[in-house]
Amino acid sequence: MCGEKTNASPQLIATAAADWRSIAPDIITLTDVLATLERSSKSSKYRERTDKVFSEAVRRGIILNAADSLDSFWEVDFSGMSFPVARAACRFIFNRALESVKKGDEKVQELTLITGLGVAQRQASNSNLNTNDDEGAHATIGLQEFVRANLRDDLEPPVYSMIPPYGKGTVVVKHDMIQKWIDSQPQPQIR
Repeated sequence: MCGEKTNASPQLIATAAADWRSIAPDIITLTDVLATLERSSKSSKYRERTDKVFSEAVRRGIILNAADSLDSFWEVDFSGMSFPVARAACRFIFNRALESVKKGDEKVQELTLITGLGVAQRQASNSNLNTNDDEGAHATIGLQEFVRANLRDDLEPPVYSMIPPYGKGTVVVKHDMIQKWIDSQPQPQIR
């Protein structure tokens, strides 16, 4: 128990340490870390940490893994993502597009984010909905509207999207909107 002296052998401690190093994070771990970071602060430091964690998760194949999904560069499946993961994914996708377009690896296209129509919702904070009244604080929001709100509120300048009549479970950002956002960004530091 915490605070109690233990008689654990050095071998047991070494075994536990070795087991810890072999533990691989998964989507649940990613969700927990991003949610914790989101609750801790809304500062630029929070965003930097969140973006680093998300980028590392992509690098490790935890999320947006092309090997086990139908995702392409300009069509990404958000269905099943938690809100903190979806928020980080929005920024990651736009920053990835910015870097790839500026390097000449990709040409700007229409972006489709598959959100599904799902019934899973969460209480939305005022900052997510851009409302200042008590009603907005208690409103529920589905993943599709959450993603649209984040594109508007988290990206500078705001990115406006639409729900096409032929794809009710998707969020579409038109080519011109993406190009406008890319043109307004400073040159990325290409690694």
